[in-house]
Amino acid sequence: MLSFSKYEGAGNDFILIEDFSGSFPFERVQSLCDRKRGIGADGLILLQRSKKADFRMRIFNADGSEAAMCGNGLRCFGQFLLDLGFKDSSYRIETNSGVLTAWSEKGKMFTQLGCPREIFWNRGFAWKGDALRGYAVDTGVPHLIFFQEVQEFPLFARQLRAQENMNVSIASVLDTCALLLCTYERGVEAVTLACGTAAVASAFIATKLFGWEGRKISVTTASGDLLEVEGTVVTGPVVKVFHGALSLFL
Repeated sequence: MLSFSKYEGAGNDFILIEDFSGSFPFERVQSLCDRKRGIGADGLILLQRSKKADFRMRIFNADGSEAAMCGNGLRCFGQFLLDLGFKDSSYRIETNSGVLTAWSEKGKMFTQLGCPREIFWNRGFAWKGDALRGYAVDTGVPHLIFFQEVQEFPLFARQLRAQENMNVSIASVLDTCALLLCTYERGVEAVTLACGTAAVASAFIATKLFGWEGRKISVTTASGDLLEVEGTVVTGPVVKVFHGALSLFL
């Protein structure tokens, strides 16, 4: 039997499994993430031992592919450690995007991601007669962000995801230091309810475009939940949805 916990961070949901033995059967990721025949999730996260940090986080997308990092997943991972009884003041977590930090403070889970890296800036894209400007930033995984309305966004994002191999988002300015974000995630191949690395990417770009340097930026996700971004530090809601066990032979 496989013991698991289901968590969601701002609507981005994950299956979390302790895998200190390193024996998890990776071929089962896709079936476990299936929302009709499995547990159902945007991704699956393994808690493993690490030689360079306190713990190792391996994350797999719903389609079975392994991702370098996941912002909401990292926050859920930190809460998973806390719920398992690891009461450290902070956790150094090895990911495929480097060693990152998570900590709990006043009932909230915080994570610090790596420094964003610009891929390209203000590139033109044409779509259904509109001239769009895109900004691409790597925040552990690559994101292409547009600060304009986009007709038939899921169709546009699916096309660009295949063309550029990036997550694709629309960010709308709600107010000073406040954004509304919608993200199409590769590996899920759909618009998800939230994306933590996209929140950091959009906040990084908005800071440069609108002069918001040194300020906390609020990012409202598609779920309606709020992520708060200050530099590369992100906090937001994390909920343990349920715990269970199932046969790996199903």
